[in-house]
Amino acid sequence: CSSLLSYGSHSPVTGISADDAKRFADKLSTQTRHKFRLPTAAEWQLAAKEIRPAVLATANCANGGGRLNNVEKPIGQAKGAVNIICKAAEVVADGGGYRVAGASFRDAGADCSPDSLKAYGGPDAATGFRLVRVVE
Repeated sequence: CSSLLSYGSHSPVTGISADDAKRFADKLSTQTRHKFRLPTAAEWQLAAKEIRPAVLATANCANGGGRLNNVEKPIGQAKGAVNIICKAAEVVADGGGYRVAGASFRDAGADCSPDSLKAYGGPDAATGFRLVRVVE
């Protein structure tokens, strides 16, 4: 998927539609025989709240630099989340639709909160996605 990598091979993939992310999760589920899906807004927020707000505010938003973070070396947080601080907001499932959780390198520090949920307006260079593996 090198054409999808806008900032380099170790940066988060951004500019993908929520429907494409869901299709990717479905294909990955079929190929691996494990269930993958987008996280819900509540799941994402729970994982993000494990990070100290001061770290999130300075590292994930515009005042922390104007581009995506390299994710070559995973930074783990509690609850199994990795690289929440990559400077990309993330598409999450919310009810029957999608929202954007967190903040990106484009957002001001004051907007950088684990509680941040915005309307999903389609793919853009500052919004990516992560998947959750369902463990049964």
